[in-house]
Amino acid sequence: MHTPLLRSSSTKPPSGALTPTPFAPEWGLERMGVRTHLSTRLGGVSEGVYASLNLGLHVGDVPERVAHNRRVYAQHLGASPVFLNQVHGCRVLELFAPSSDPSPDPNADRSPHSLLPNNLSTQDTTAITTAESADSALTQARGVACTMMVADCMPVLLADSLGRAVAAVHVGWRGLVGLRAQAGASALETDGGVIAQTLMHLRRRLSSGEKTTAPAQPDPVILAWLGPCIGPTAFEVGEEVRDWFVERNADNARAFQPSAVRTGKWMAHLSRLVQWELERHGVGQLFGNLASAPSAAATPDPWCTVTNTEDFFSYRRQGVCGRFAASIWLDDPLS
Repeated sequence: MHTPLLRSSSTKPPSGALTPTPFAPEWGLERMGVRTHLSTRLGGVSEGVYASLNLGLHVGDVPERVAHNRRVYAQHLGASPVFLNQVHGCRVLELFAPSSDPSPDPNADRSPHSLLPNNLSTQDTTAITTAESADSALTQARGVACTMMVADCMPVLLADSLGRAVAAVHVGWRGLVGLRAQAGASALETDGGVIAQTLMHLRRRLSSGEKTTAPAQPDPVILAWLGPCIGPTAFEVGEEVRDWFVERNADNARAFQPSAVRTGKWMAHLSRLVQWELERHGVGQLFGNLASAPSAAATPDPWCTVTNTEDFFSYRRQGVCGRFAASIWLDDPLS
């Protein structure tokens, strides 16, 4: 029997120790103020194929139920989750804390958050009045939770070792390989996929941020947690998907096996592809759903959204379904 909403490192028991959970990252960053949460499909009010903690407004569920579920989710976090319109792209947004300055227009709709588009060199912000289209978010603001909804794609959470910035990434195969929405001369983004672009922006923000009293680290150490996703026994793709990954990096071919069921199809190992992408871009400290982890050999795999029917929604398994989420945010360090 599972207890809903207990998949986080956000709770601080009186002893100061963090309660271990099956999916929460054990990366030692809690003492630096880094908090994480992974929801399951349990603990909400949605019904039918959306039962019960569906956090997606875009999947056909009753909006009032989703709104209730999101309030439950935010209350459990003790932070403000920012939900985006995820489009399987590579756009990266920076989230800011709400401004304390009074609005010049008393009738203006005050947003609880602000965001920064891809150009991270500017300080101009735009209020979030509707969900922005993006598949990655980063922040240095306390209490603002970068949040990604999934139902087979992988949520990836990133943090630097000094607890100065965090990021959350929605990783499906399109965003991972960096497939252009409208292909021109090349189908692939020149700056890489969503992980590559997120790390570029995150490192740029860390290198230009305020100085801390902690020991200097010329090259910020980034840690990554890989969340649940569709497993290698369930993720069948076409030849063109494999070709795009091989075009990006020839070594990616090792993450594909010919389908034993359908000729011309391939079984893709998404967590392995994500792991290799992070390592290629200098992230060596990885946690969670790793291809080399002992749980990867378990049957059924608890990290596979298709086979773990109790914890997770799965689009591949269900078709119409809800969305669970992973969040990361900054809080006060543990004393």
